[in-house]
Amino acid sequence: MKLQQIFPRIIGEAHFNFDLLDDINKIRDNPSGTPKRWVSNKTYSTFGKDLWDYPSFHPFLEWQDSQVTTYCKDQNIKFEQFNCQSWFNIYTKGDFQETHNHNISGQHLSTIYMCKGPTGSAYTYFSDFQIQDQYRFEFEEGTLLIFPSHMLHGVSQHELDDERITIASNYKLT
Repeated sequence: MKLQQIFPRIIGEAHFNFDLLDDINKIRDNPSGTPKRWVSNKTYSTFGKDLWDYPSFHPFLEWQDSQVTTYCKDQNIKFEQFNCQSWFNIYTKGDFQETHNHNISGQHLSTIYMCKGPTGSAYTYFSDFQIQDQYRFEFEEGTLLIFPSHMLHGVSQHELDDERITIASNYKLT
């Protein structure tokens, strides 16, 4: 696992390509769960549904759990167990995600998995308003980012015709 220190927080980065498009397409016909309070409420999201409810996602989610466990060990973060909720987001041309964090309901760690998208897809950025700086992760299929849930982050406007698909997760450590 690659660790990068920014602002001075640590973001984990792991890589493995999973072919999840068929599984995503089976679910995506359901109405979007995008919260109405999102500025970017046109982005398709299964937020509020948990991918653990779909067995076809289990191999990916188990790998992701193992990467979160490695991140915690590398950062000397102690926990007995964790609870995780995962969902996917589909960005079409013009979609974006405003700066936000996942520090809700006591979440500790969050992840973003770059599932599908062409080169040049919208990038993920992390911001720190105290030092007025931003750090970008260019979209690369198969990349998993692991970060503290309180970190401010967002997605630039997607300018391509092909979709950009990510899986996001929140982890509560106990």
